[in-house]
Amino acid sequence: MAIDHTSISVPEDKFKECVALYVKALEPLGYEIAYQFGEYTVGLGSKLDARDNYKAADFWAIGTKESGGKAHVAFRVSDRAVVDAFHAAAILGGGQDNGAPGVRAHYHPNYYAAFVLDAAGNNIEVVCHNP
Repeated sequence: MAIDHTSISVPEDKFKECVALYVKALEPLGYEIAYQFGEYTVGLGSKLDARDNYKAADFWAIGTKESGGKAHVAFRVSDRAVVDAFHAAAILGGGQDNGAPGVRAHYHPNYYAAFVLDAAGNNIEVVCHNP
């Protein structure tokens, strides 16, 4: 069993800024905008799901009139260099550092992760569990 998709809420007045960050930060993971419905619903994912021959979106941003949630989303990768690339791209894309790339041994000895906050305060993480 695996997670099929995740969505986070962001306030409409910060929606474009947050989506711009997600696009930039998740590019090293192979993500791009796969779907957009209206002005405030964007799905990011792989370019093409090879199994089913359709674009796959597993990370969704949904605009809300409220202040937005404070979600935490972690993307798993198999290479620590991708964690580093994510963090650098996210900072360039306007994200706020919430934990530079490094080992978090209090989780386990090989937990290598980086964290950034978007404009709405959502915590986006990329983690590698390999040594």
